[in-house]
Amino acid sequence: MLTVVLYLLLTLLVILVILIGSLFLPWKFGLTGEIVSTPGEFTGKGSATIGANTFGVSINLQKELVIGIGPYNHPWLQKSLKTNKPKQKTVKKKPKTSKKSQRFSVELYKELIKSTISRIHWHRLNLQGQINFQNPMKTGITMGLIQLLKTITPADRSHIDIDPKFVGNHQTELAGDLQFRTQPAMLAIFAGIAYIRHKK
Repeated sequence: MLTVVLYLLLTLLVILVILIGSLFLPWKFGLTGEIVSTPGEFTGKGSATIGANTFGVSINLQKELVIGIGPYNHPWLQKSLKTNKPKQKTVKKKPKTSKKSQRFSVELYKELIKSTISRIHWHRLNLQGQINFQNPMKTGITMGLIQLLKTITPADRSHIDIDPKFVGNHQTELAGDLQFRTQPAMLAIFAGIAYIRHKK
């Protein structure tokens, strides 16, 4: 009995070591989709892949959410999760945050992007549409982050065409796709260091 328990613990340890070790290997991330957001409704569809060039975890969202494991074109395992149809909701006023906390959040986001971007190898980045939030400050902040993203991605591998609106129907429409390769463990380590440094 003791031998069986030891073998089981050893097997679990080996699996754990393999999983942790795989986080230090380069993973390929891909995302394609589009979203439409209004004050009372949010809709979107797209697909994402995580793993190697042709093998890994795939996530597809159309009328339902489908998660697959194996080759992206023909997964070995698939699981469908039904998604509820988006319902219109009454817009609730959120408590106002101080300018100091908003400034801290923006600076933190910029610091995280700058510190982790060196660990990302871009293959492709395309983004187009319009941004028009109810709060014009959020529209400006989002555009600032997008411009930052535009400056730190290779010009020959990215195309960003976003039109900011500060008045009108407050409708945001975005479509695009991205693909990059990175080491998840190193990305998490660099992001953690940047967060701790910023908090001090």
